[in-house]
Amino acid sequence: MLDDPLQPADAGLIPAEAAGRADVFLYGTLAHEEVLAAVLDRPIVAGELVPAVLAGYRREAVIGASYPLLVAHAAAEVAGRLLRRPTLRELRRINHFEADEYLAEELPVSVAGRQQSAWVFLALEAMVPSGRAWELEQWAAMHLPAFRQRVVAWMKEAPR
Repeated sequence: MLDDPLQPADAGLIPAEAAGRADVFLYGTLAHEEVLAAVLDRPIVAGELVPAVLAGYRREAVIGASYPLLVAHAAAEVAGRLLRRPTLRELRRINHFEADEYLAEELPVSVAGRQQSAWVFLALEAMVPSGRAWELEQWAAMHLPAFRQRVVAWMKEAPR
């Protein structure tokens, strides 16, 4: 099958043009500083992540996985963290981490009571929500050490 020139291989990911200009809303495993540091291949600096809220969604565990997805729900909201203006290298590494199961979309988020847009990764249709809420602290207590090892291995293939 020939590649469709109108559908590049990285369609659905955060575009390179967003580097240094756009923020990324983190609501799952990337909201944990150890995981984010492994993905970005650098320490997370104090104050680099700020609290943010995405309205119109709820966070649920994925069936058969330890990580979450977002489910549209008009009366719900998801608390997360905003990564401010990641570099091109950082965006490429985040895209590599999320690419197999998520698509990036720009959505409005609230930061300190003010609305702004941010890139958010939404699950592909193949991922099935469990109906159970997903909480970062519970996930970390149960899954962080093994997940961190898998992330380090996975990110060896990511852009340097």
